[in-house]
Amino acid sequence: MKRRIFVTALLSALGAAVGAIAAPILSFLATEVAQASLPAGRVAYFFDPTEFAVVGRLGIPLLAWLLMRRVPLLRAIPEPGIGGALGLLAALVAIPLLDPPLIVQPLCILAGTLGAALRLRHAHRSLPGSVDAGAAGHASHAS
Repeated sequence: MKRRIFVTALLSALGAAVGAIAAPILSFLATEVAQASLPAGRVAYFFDPTEFAVVGRLGIPLLAWLLMRRVPLLRAIPEPGIGGALGLLAALVAIPLLDPPLIVQPLCILAGTLGAALRLRHAHRSLPGSVDAGAAGHASHAS
């Protein structure tokens, strides 16, 4: 039990750090993509590092425990974030082509994040006969 709490706390702290670091980077990228793809007029995006830290603090542990239990931590933390960033950039590029409603941007971020998490889950699915790390402790007590 202590190990799970430690891993959850670690995931939460790393998720918050990655979220806070990603916000200014995404602000810059989104502004550049929007200026390149939108009609005349200057557009500036600003994503609050505090809000991204909160999303990372809650989202990474949730995704890790629900979808990526067998995925190495070094992949479980950055790759869903990269998927979300790609979803955001795709939504921004689509604005002049499709003129989607504002809700499409958060949905594209969610789709990119979940898509990356599901891809990792599939890539690291267990081999036949292997035991989940969380279930391993219970299996040894049952013997």
